[in-house]
Amino acid sequence: MKINNAVVTVVSPFAQAMQGLADKADNQALTATCAVLLLVRDAGGTNKKSMSALWALLPDSVVTTFAQAKRVNGAINAPDGKASEGAKVVRPLWLNAKNQTSLVKGLLELGISSPRGLLDFVAPRGDKKESVKKTAVEAFMQAAKGEGFNEDMTPILVFIAERHAKAMQAMLEQAQAFQAGVSKDAEEKNAAIEAKQAKAEKAKAEKAARDAEKTRKHAEALAEAEKLESDEKSAKARAEHATKVTRERATHPKVRDVIEA
Repeated sequence: MKINNAVVTVVSPFAQAMQGLADKADNQALTATCAVLLLVRDAGGTNKKSMSALWALLPDSVVTTFAQAKRVNGAINAPDGKASEGAKVVRPLWLNAKNQTSLVKGLLELGISSPRGLLDFVAPRGDKKESVKKTAVEAFMQAAKGEGFNEDMTPILVFIAERHAKAMQAMLEQAQAFQAGVSKDAEEKNAAIEAKQAKAEKAKAEKAARDAEKTRKHAEALAEAEKLESDEKSAKARAEHATKVTRERATHPKVRDVIEA
């Protein structure tokens, strides 16, 4: 309808009535949610363990119907370290509410008018991370880490070789240089060890020869000393024997008579 070129929207009684019902719909759903929360509270579900035990008693159809209420119940029963700021605000209202009406009123004063709004308040949804498209190499690496990867890798290897040929060649040369350096160091160390062992063996052999020569000389000196001692004893024995023979001859009667005559 146009009045003086102005458009006037006519709202019928039906539309007004429907708008009124719509305005109350969220509150009515919130009222039902609050009724569920208070029922759980009064049954002892004021902590995570007891709450879970109570919900486990219900059939799946009831749990599905009150899925949002269950999630809200879990959020406001979360430990202090894990509870959200919203849950910390709602939990006292829930515990101290005298009845369903007072709980609904408290939530409305917080600006919460629907079960969805209550759930978002006590358990805020985190920002959904954007999925990052993986490169062919990343997909290959992830697949290779899994068990039973039996696909043909030739196309991926060809792709890597074509895209990163220079880098791969440089890496190969670097690895070869490193390996050559390691081998050279190992050879030098082995040569040093062998030289040290040869020197030790030579010193050991020289010491053994010196000890043998010393032992030989000692044996010769000992033998010579024993021979000299033996010769001296023999000479002494011969001298004593000669003296004895001379004395015996001089004291023999016949010999004495001859000497005296």
